[in-house]
Amino acid sequence: MTSVLAVLALSLFSSIAAMAQASTPHPETPTSIGPWKAWMENGALSLDYQGIPFARGGQLQLFAPNYAQGYFSSGAHPPDVSVITQPDGGLTYRADFHYDEASRHFTGVQQITVSPNGTIRATLQANWQDTTPALIEWNPLRIWAYLLVGSTQKWVTRDGQQNQQPISYFPVPWRAAEIPFLNTTFQHTAIGEIDVAFQGDQGVCFDARSDPYLEGEPFFWCGLAGSTLSPGETFNETLSLKVVPSPTLPSLQTVARGETLPAKRLDTQQAQVGPPPLTDAQGHPVLVPQPKQVEFSQTDYLLPKKLPIYLYLPHNQQGQRINKALIELAREWALEGVQFVTAHGAWENQGLLVAVADRPLPVQAPVPPVVPESYALEVTPTSVTVVGRDAAGAFYGLQTLRQLLQRDKAGQPMLPQVSISDWPTLAFRGAHLFVGKQALPFHEKLIERVLSRLKLNRMVIECEYTAWKSHPELHVPFAMAPHDLAKEIAFCRDHFMEPIPLIETLGHAQWLFANNQHKELAEDVTTPYAYNVNDPRTYQIVFDIFNEAISLFHPHLFHIGHDEVTLFGKYPARPENQQEGLVKLFVTDTKRLHDWLAKRDIRTMIWSDMLLNPLEGKPTPQNPSLSAANAPTIADAQAMRAALPKDIIICDWRYAPGSEQRNGLDLFQKDGFQTIGSAWYEPENIRGWAQQVIQNRSLGTLQTTWAGYNSNESLLSEDFPQFSAFVLAAEYAWSGSNLKPLSLGQSPNADTLPYSPSELFTRLYGDLPPPGVSRPGWLVSLSDSANIQLAQADNGLPWQTVLTPPQTPTPEVNDATTGILYANDGRGILLRGLYTAGPDNSPPTSLNIPIDRPARTIALLSTLTCDIGPGKVAASLIVTYTDGTKITIPLRSGYETAALSDLTHSRSYFVSTIPYSIGARTVALRLFRWHNPYPRKDIRSLTFRADNPFAGPMLFSITGVE
Repeated sequence: MTSVLAVLALSLFSSIAAMAQASTPHPETPTSIGPWKAWMENGALSLDYQGIPFARGGQLQLFAPNYAQGYFSSGAHPPDVSVITQPDGGLTYRADFHYDEASRHFTGVQQITVSPNGTIRATLQANWQDTTPALIEWNPLRIWAYLLVGSTQKWVTRDGQQNQQPISYFPVPWRAAEIPFLNTTFQHTAIGEIDVAFQGDQGVCFDARSDPYLEGEPFFWCGLAGSTLSPGETFNETLSLKVVPSPTLPSLQTVARGETLPAKRLDTQQAQVGPPPLTDAQGHPVLVPQPKQVEFSQTDYLLPKKLPIYLYLPHNQQGQRINKALIELAREWALEGVQFVTAHGAWENQGLLVAVADRPLPVQAPVPPVVPESYALEVTPTSVTVVGRDAAGAFYGLQTLRQLLQRDKAGQPMLPQVSISDWPTLAFRGAHLFVGKQALPFHEKLIERVLSRLKLNRMVIECEYTAWKSHPELHVPFAMAPHDLAKEIAFCRDHFMEPIPLIETLGHAQWLFANNQHKELAEDVTTPYAYNVNDPRTYQIVFDIFNEAISLFHPHLFHIGHDEVTLFGKYPARPENQQEGLVKLFVTDTKRLHDWLAKRDIRTMIWSDMLLNPLEGKPTPQNPSLSAANAPTIADAQAMRAALPKDIIICDWRYAPGSEQRNGLDLFQKDGFQTIGSAWYEPENIRGWAQQVIQNRSLGTLQTTWAGYNSNESLLSEDFPQFSAFVLAAEYAWSGSNLKPLSLGQSPNADTLPYSPSELFTRLYGDLPPPGVSRPGWLVSLSDSANIQLAQADNGLPWQTVLTPPQTPTPEVNDATTGILYANDGRGILLRGLYTAGPDNSPPTSLNIPIDRPARTIALLSTLTCDIGPGKVAASLIVTYTDGTKITIPLRSGYETAALSDLTHSRSYFVSTIPYSIGARTVALRLFRWHNPYPRKDIRSLTFRADNPFAGPMLFSITGVE
């Protein structure tokens, strides 16, 4: 009988365990827990409350004392996660953190319990082993800022002090309102009252929307900022959070309700007008990059309809390239009614003279500076002369000449009288791009219209994902064909950009293991990322591909990567390689590749980070440690630098604004290396690197892009700031200017550049009408039917409800960047969202507007009341043609549209950011251009639809360009 009971008990226990296991959800599966919905994403917890975004993400980080060095970040190294079911139906999300480096060891267990009664309890137990203490930052939850807008935050500090502040719709300056607290309460939020308390250490809460390290994410940061972990001690902390729901909680589960507007379509001949040339306060053309010496006079050169051309060029490939540049210029000026004709006879200061002063000229002409790539340009009332010190200088002089063309009051093409003497500040002015199956047409357009026109002279082409003939097993679907790569290389040289191959080696070598190939060559076979330096088969493949690249590029320089070798997987991982250690493995591999290239008269370039330790470099108040520094110790960094050949060029990189002020340029130069400063897309980082490079007399700068391995024109819709950054890179590298970049809505002044880089990029790259030339179309203003007006409201929101039509005609403005017409009175229609959800008289969820006209381009002026996170679809534009067919265009937050409070430039090239003033505040609207694939079909109607229940999209006007 006992054995039977034992069997039954065992069976019952097994059944209960199986049921518990079956009912426990996967950590990444969104699961309802009372009013909550919870799930893990990248090792951090996300929460919704009654369907409303509540919290996203969180992070644990470790630092050396005084933040002298970063040890660990769960963002880069996500924890192991699991879920435990609680008796009350709640779930505990567990995250296990581990860090082991040299003598430093850290373990941490975070448990966040989400309960059906509306409470959250987060605990952290951590242990630190080292000879010195560490600092810990623990941020288990980031609360969605727009949930808190209009609420009052009250808090109590450790010493009993009490205070309060209102939560504004607009971000406060970064950490200006950083609040230390033991407990804090947000009263009258969109969902009710939110209470947060810490058990041990004093917590910190701040508005992270202006935090540069969080890149403007729409959250409030609540957690521990810089608590001390003592060696050998166990650290415990608890955060508790409770929501007391409001009796008027927004009802977001509303029935969709559309409205058809009796909006008036206004036909116009000025739906788009070519923007006028950029000019300064004196009316002179803005020249980019700014010349070293320029002097304008009062008179102009009225261009004749037939312009005689005189050429004194070398009879070689360089001369042919200048001829190609002249052909491009002739095509542009032909649109202005100016035809180039070959001149006969001697130069008599009539027409256009282009010459290279590499030998004495048979004519009298301005003399360029004795500096490589320099030029002299002179416009008189009867002639234009462009003289380069070398062929590149003549090419760059022609690029400046392109920017001088204007029209007089009678509409005739003319050039202002000017004398220019110009030369580059930095010898190496580089751009970095990836290859891709569809990269060639995109890159050709980019090179011809932007990069070479702004005098960049090197192109680092990262090309490991090329369909190399020697190893077809490594081909991927987006690989660039070798013949396309050869065309791009030739195109670069035709535009005086020297092409440099970059093939990542040692680290970032996933290409070597593509299609699950050659995994036996990986250093860590569980994470194929870095390769085994001590396996000869590795180099058979690497050198096969190097040989192919050299046959295409015929390069003088070859970039071998070598960054972030220890980023993924374990390195070293193999027991025999662990005995040799990181320093020896890195040096052995680098020297092997360097020596192989040197035998072919090719100089090696590498990234810098593996040769630097965070404690090196000159400290600054903003940079207590050196970022992008991955050598484990100072001794390791010094040993690697000492062992490497001194003809290697080192590309020192770090990308956060201000981080470049503490760099490795001086260290590398003292150790005998030449250096290049490498920036990403942050304007101040680009300016800062140029200044550091100039001060250290380094070779130059390299403007990097990290927009994925498959480069193509669609990236302009996703990562436009990375490409408009080339404008600033070219400016600072050529002119050496220290003028600050313009911020959104700022007018140029004595301390800033006289132009917006994103606007200039759009003018150069885009297919815009010539200055002053109009395109017909139509405009739909929503002013008469508006339900909101952009203005400061009593509740602190930057819009007011309106019920009456406007008293004055709607002002119409042409966008300064694209010339597209839009309504500019701040009156529009707000659709359903967080701040409008509720009763039946709330705004509609969609808006239908009859059109009955064709359009080649449709431009939508819109914004959002809430930032729902970059890339998330907030609304849609539905185009319905008269034949019944439809196209739906998603409008993503941060791309095609964005929150009113988002004052950053759009991530999409197809969007202009329009500043709008509300008293002392500035908000931003987005003018999105959509190119209609069926420009000849009549459009029956356009539907503007809210696709996110919280975003609250607003629409102000729609323009059609025919």
